[in-house]
Amino acid sequence: MSLEKPPSSDWFHGAWVHIAAACEAMALAAKVGLDLDAVYEVIFGSADN
Repeated sequence: MSLEKPPSSDWFHGAWVHIAAACEAMALAAKVGLDLDAVYEVIFGSADN
């Protein structure tokens, strides 16, 4: 029996880090009064690149 972590868990952890960063960016944008629709488009439109 292997006790090694499965390799698929790395992408899962990375996904949560990116979600947290996106949330922080949206919160900061709201705090400084930016257009949240535009910020959303920038963040999630560039997520595939």
